[in-house]
Amino acid sequence: VTTENRSHGVVTLEQTGRKLKVLGSVMGLAPWETLHTVNFTADEVYFVTFRQVDPLFVVDLTDPAAPLLKGELEIPGYSERLITIDESHQLGIGRDANGAWFGELQLSLFDVSDPQAPVRTHIETIAGGRTTSTEVTGNRWLAGDGDHHALTYFAEMGILALPVQTENDWTAGAGLFDPGEGGLLLYRIDPTEGFTFLGTIEHIDDEKGKVRVL
Repeated sequence: VTTENRSHGVVTLEQTGRKLKVLGSVMGLAPWETLHTVNFTADEVYFVTFRQVDPLFVVDLTDPAAPLLKGELEIPGYSERLITIDESHQLGIGRDANGAWFGELQLSLFDVSDPQAPVRTHIETIAGGRTTSTEVTGNRWLAGDGDHHALTYFAEMGILALPVQTENDWTAGAGLFDPGEGGLLLYRIDPTEGFTFLGTIEHIDDEKGKVRVL
């Protein structure tokens, strides 16, 4: 939840018949920051806020009546989408940042095996600088306008398919693709080795509707 003073928290609810009542809560986290993403697992909830740095919060839900802030990690930039890789790792998709100035699109792998001390173990910076964007995170100036359905993660193979495009703006010419065009970037994700780039499936806008694997 986000309160009136723009701090954040987690509230658990108990259902009795058709009514809900507050069971427990942990509040007052990250005042005046913007909530960017939330991800639930069986016993934890992870969420990311951002103002000038990216705090990743880990809240323990083992006892629903007493949710507990276990740990947090502050790093430059932010994650707009979190995905569970396994019980000990979270994948973040977002951007680097220098203060409030957004930078390159990047992938982050977080080790959350110790909830009290989460750590970012691997980073993959995607080429093209600020010109590269993805529908998964949406507009870098707006939180929550991304489309998480645009992303595919094949858990059994550990492969991520990330759609990206080159924005058609004043930075044209420095991107991965021609301005306004894009494709799929394929990565293998391994908790120990990190990110391995597998290739690009480029969308080609021609009469035959072909794609090109680079």
